[in-house]
Parts: sequence; C-alpha cells; structure tokens
Amino acid sequence: MHYTPLLVNVHDVTFDDYLQSLSKAAKKNYKSIIKINEDLEYAKIDFDAALVDQFMRMWERQIVGNRFAKWSFSLQYLQYLNERKMLSCFVARKKEKQDDIISLHFVEQHDGYVECYAPIYDKIKHMDRSIAKYMWFNLIRYAVQDPGIEWLDLGGGNIGTWKDLLIRHSEGKTKSYKWQYVSKIIKDNPMAEKDYIREMVLFPYRKYIKEEGSNGKTSKYELKKRIIVLLYYNKGQRLNKIVEFIKNRFRKPSASENI
Repeated sequence: MHYTPLLVNVHDVTFDDYLQSLSKAAKKNYKSIIKINEDLEYAKIDFDAALVDQFMRMWERQIVGNRFAKWSFSLQYLQYLNERKMLSCFVARKKEKQDDIISLHFVEQHDGYVECYAPIYDKIKHMDRSIAKYMWFNLIRYAVQDPGIEWLDLGGGNIGTWKDLLIRHSEGKTKSYKWQYVSKIIKDNPMAEKDYIREMVLFPYRKYIKEEGSNGKTSKYELKKRIIVLLYYNKGQRLNKIVEFIKNRFRKPSASENI
C-alpha cells in the first residue's frame, strides 16, 4: 500500500547542522519552545499499555483538525508492534515530578525508516506550551543521534509522491505546521527531490521508503489489500470501518458531485 511521506532525512547530520538548515521562523520557534518548556524533560520510555490507552482515549475526546480525533488502529496493534520491537515511545514530563507526563508520542520503527504519529497531549490544558512542536523537535534530535535511523516520516497523506507533495507546498496548496521541520533548501527546490513513496507489506510486516515505479497492480487488488490492512490494524474490532470504506468505494456520485 502506497502513501505519501513527509520526510526529514536525519542520516549523517548533526542536530546543529539540521537546525541551521531550517527557515528563520522554524529556528525562532525552536528557541522559543525550549525556553517555554525548560521545566520539562524529553525521555524515551518502555511501552506501558495503560498509559498509552489513557492518552489515546484522551486524544479522541478532543477536537483535532475541526473534528473529534479518531485513531485508525487499536491499542492491540501497538501491543503487536511492541512485541516485535517495532514501537518506540517518548514522553515530555516534569523534571521535578517525573510521573507528571505532559505528552506521549509513539512511532513505528522499521529499520532505518520511522513512521510518526501525532504527539498526544491535552490541547486545552497545555495550549501555551506548543507541546507538539516540542515533541517533534526532540524526536528529530533523538533520531539524529541514532545512527540506525535515516528517515523520519511525519505523514503527508495520500496525494502522490514526496516530490508531488513538495511541489504542492511550493504552490501554496499545503499548510501543515510540520513543514517547518523540513530543510529550507529542500522546500525551495522540490524538483531536485526523488519520487519517494512509503510502501507497506504485511508478510513479514514492514514499511519502507522507495522510489515510485510501475507495479502493474489493479485497483481490485489494491481494494482487497486495503481491506486486509484495515482488519489487520483493528483485529476485527471495528467492522463498521470496513463496511464504511467499502460503501464509499462503490457508491455512485451524487448529482452535485457530477457538476
């Protein structure tokens, strides 16, 4: 299954060099959030199912992107990843009270490729901390220091290749705050980048970055694969999600959509 990555290359670079490659606004943001959150520490922790479940439930009670957040996978999926050493968890917590966890961030690691989900935190309680930015910058710092990591994928959706996404951004068609983590020279020169996509295979389960190429697969095959993936993520717990996807896939367009 192909998805569009939003990439930060952390291979063979120091964090200082990475910061210098960013826009002026991004560098200013970094200095600001470090100062605002100087009472916090960023740490990698062992997987704690109860803690993860608590934060996932809290996230779904909040408005994210003009609607209530909804996870596309279950806690059991994260437990599966953890059992296979494909999951890493990070927290922001009070230095003076380490059990006071402000934010949780979990990511999938597949060798040198890391797929990132959104940092989870109370958006109202901590609205003045810029916690999401704090977590992203610290994750990048961690990844830069890990020689086994090459790519961080912040998530670009499903609109083409990495180059396609960069071109759309250069045309002002994408507004995500995550663009500040991409080097300015890359954003300014989208045509110099490769047509990277994120590929996923189920057996054995893994995700990786590759250049787009013709695979000759039919839409029928891709539909079947998508259904399998949805079942795989949710372990049969959200059958309504599968049914909704199939209905949307085969529904006839309304009159207004045909205009």
